[in-house]
Amino acid sequence: MMTDTDEVRGPLRGVRIVEDALTPAARMAGMLLADLGADVTRIAGADEDLPVGNPAYRRGKREVSVPVVDCTALSGLLASADIFLSDRAPGELARRSLGEAAVRPVAPDLVHLWMPPYGTTGEWSDSLPPDPLLLAALSGIAAHQPSIEDRPVASVIDLVAPVQGALGATAAVAGLVGRARDGAGRGAVVSGLHAVAALMVTMMLEGLDEEVFNPGKATQPTPSWRMYQAGDELWFFLAALTPEGFVRALDGLDRLDLLLIPEIAGDPARIQVPEAGAVVGAVLQDHFRTQPRAHWLALLQDAQVPCAPAATREQWAGGNIVAGNGGLVTRAHPSFGDMTMPDLPVRLSRDPGAVGSFAGGEATSGRAGTRPPDAAPARETASPDRLPLHGIRVVDLSSFLAGPSTTAFLAQHGADVVKVEPPAGDPYRTYSISYLAVNQRKRSVALDLRRETDRETFRALAAQADVLVENLRPGRLERLGLSAESLEKANPALVHCSVSAFGSTGDAADLPGFDPVFQCLSGLAVAQGGASAPIVTNVAVHDTGTGALSALGIAAALYARFSGHGLGQRVHTSLAQTATFAQFDQFTEYPGHPDHLTGAVDFPGPHPGRRYHLCRDGWVALACDQRDRVVAMVAALSNSAQRDPAEIGALLEALTVQEAIATAVRHGVPACPVLDREGEMWDEYLRANGFGHVVRHHRHGRMAVVRGFATWSSGIPRESASTEPGDHTAEILAELGREQSAGGQ
Repeated sequence: MMTDTDEVRGPLRGVRIVEDALTPAARMAGMLLADLGADVTRIAGADEDLPVGNPAYRRGKREVSVPVVDCTALSGLLASADIFLSDRAPGELARRSLGEAAVRPVAPDLVHLWMPPYGTTGEWSDSLPPDPLLLAALSGIAAHQPSIEDRPVASVIDLVAPVQGALGATAAVAGLVGRARDGAGRGAVVSGLHAVAALMVTMMLEGLDEEVFNPGKATQPTPSWRMYQAGDELWFFLAALTPEGFVRALDGLDRLDLLLIPEIAGDPARIQVPEAGAVVGAVLQDHFRTQPRAHWLALLQDAQVPCAPAATREQWAGGNIVAGNGGLVTRAHPSFGDMTMPDLPVRLSRDPGAVGSFAGGEATSGRAGTRPPDAAPARETASPDRLPLHGIRVVDLSSFLAGPSTTAFLAQHGADVVKVEPPAGDPYRTYSISYLAVNQRKRSVALDLRRETDRETFRALAAQADVLVENLRPGRLERLGLSAESLEKANPALVHCSVSAFGSTGDAADLPGFDPVFQCLSGLAVAQGGASAPIVTNVAVHDTGTGALSALGIAAALYARFSGHGLGQRVHTSLAQTATFAQFDQFTEYPGHPDHLTGAVDFPGPHPGRRYHLCRDGWVALACDQRDRVVAMVAALSNSAQRDPAEIGALLEALTVQEAIATAVRHGVPACPVLDREGEMWDEYLRANGFGHVVRHHRHGRMAVVRGFATWSSGIPRESASTEPGDHTAEILAELGREQSAGGQ
């Protein structure tokens, strides 16, 4: 555990940031940048009309009291800043002249990061207060949550804010990398909808030429990917994602006989058929009730099958996994006393960063000194029309979701991502449309790393790369003769990011893990299910969050290289670290901290004023914690002096969604429609904000998938495309000056 006296070091030393943040996501972005060594000046009073929120977001920051009237009022701060971070709604940003066009004359080379909660345009971008329940309704998250009845479900944690915060911080640092290389300032938008696109990248899909398989909202979707109850009444999750993994699980359980039942007929892929999956799941549930949970977990772990017990947050926080990954840190807060909170969830070997204290002091409201110039001279002609990571070569030796999400986010900022696959392809290609969505801007090279000639090709590729991302088990690279040390020796400037499940050390380091494993271990599934069975959300917050945090660490390491010491370094992230960070508020402990929300099956929200309600033609979201406003709305709808807010649900059933929203607005109750899953990719509001686009799949035709995870004011990312394994092998080998061998296909 670190103490307040530890020196705060990091790759962003000397970087000055002005933070005008009202929402948890933007405050998190500023916090992460401060953890990485930046000097963050928070404008105090900007959020005085909003709830205080988690005070831990202010760690490592200084404060300045400046009325945020317009750009002129902040000109002294902005003139000496490297990054300006604001999350004002579009109308408010324009009224206060805080948009990029207004700020640019004051600070020509500044990175302008805008993080609006709902998007940049459309009816809801200006009319709603920041609220995770409303964003989940508008964006499709609520409609995709598992449910028994076909209804929207509220999450017990804010699933979007941690991911938007990490994506925003990544964009800010990517902008610094671009400026260090060509001297140009840039502007980026990372909205709440961008974060939703990242979270829902494998869920929000639609086939135009043929139907796309969708797991739907089932709480137990397939027998290989669901919660089971053991004989001691304790719950655990089986996470055998692929058919091959499920066969391995059945073998370890001594139940290969299930492959021979008529519904499966020897084809393990048929468990995806709902009727067949239901039969197998029922048989397995009966089987698991014959022994206690520990018995089954031991068998599955011996078979190297991802699985996890459903635990509580207290068990997670006090366990060896968190201790081994440095998951929590304590700092003294001047008002709240000792505060324990999630640590910086990404580690850099050369410039590690650290959580700062709450004694940052008060910054001056004027020019706070001259920003030091970037240490390295610009290598390129200034080119603001290019994305900031243009020309950065990233080698992607990862599979499934967390690692590929990392490189997808880097590609969004202009990086040239080369995905290295075995000749048979990434195992995640089993889910070919989901694979397309997360790998659409990458080139593919097929290499069999068991062959020395292909290992030599990989060494040549890594020797000319800026970044390597891999999620291999500890020791796997060494067994292939591709140790991190040998790669660093051949290319000292290489930034090497290792993405793991449980971290690189400790007893669990070699265990596999998927997102639901960490939902269970970290207490999220228990909290979402409440007194009922634990519930795993369909939103892959740990995979996506790990990808975003990995991209942040990589961008920070690149900035340190280009602006300072010129060397690469190791970046370590894990789903285990992200599991604590994803529930940042819930794992922040201090005297008097607020109680945490607990859910239930088909959880609609915590109380009638903050809930998803059924109307005559759809669902509406209400988000009001002020009881008197809800009471007034009930009285108006009932045309009486009715004083019970619980009656609002029955009253809304007689109204259309639009009528319900109009009534709510008249009484000061924030409200919006809940997006239906049917035709969601063509929703008017999402389309206005550029949420999705159409990509032609090489086998299945046109597919509507999410467009991206950030928008730059100039420059566009590589064209999206679907690939077969090795489509670009010859092209990439030619760039390396090598010929293609027979084993490369």
